[in-house]
Amino acid sequence: MMRSGSTLLEQILASHSAVCGLGEDSVFGAKADGIVGAVSGAVRSGSLAALAAAAAASAEEVVAGMLGRVPTGRRGAVTRVVDKQLFNFKHLGLLHLVLPDAPVLETTRNFMDVVFSIYRHNFNEVRWWR
Repeated sequence: MMRSGSTLLEQILASHSAVCGLGEDSVFGAKADGIVGAVSGAVRSGSLAALAAAAAASAEEVVAGMLGRVPTGRRGAVTRVVDKQLFNFKHLGLLHLVLPDAPVLETTRNFMDVVFSIYRHNFNEVRWWR
């Protein structure tokens, strides 16, 4: 849900020198359909080795894409990347298959606080149409 506190959580995590926040520009989300295709093909083959290989290749592709978005001056120091795309929750099983050690953090916020935050935001300043 918008205004859920994910940006604050990302900023807190990214305040550490080894962590880089990428915002909602999700490498994993952009590659999810391709990963599903690769994993589905491996499952259809009936080979556990093919499934492991597809998951490993997908993990390498996602990690390389994430590290490629880290600013050049920080690439040597960053060991963790925050992907705060809120809709990645739809792919939690796939995420766990590809990146089994990736922590998933959930933020919750009092519903009335969310409503008030949306209410006080002046959406007229934003052009939603273009």
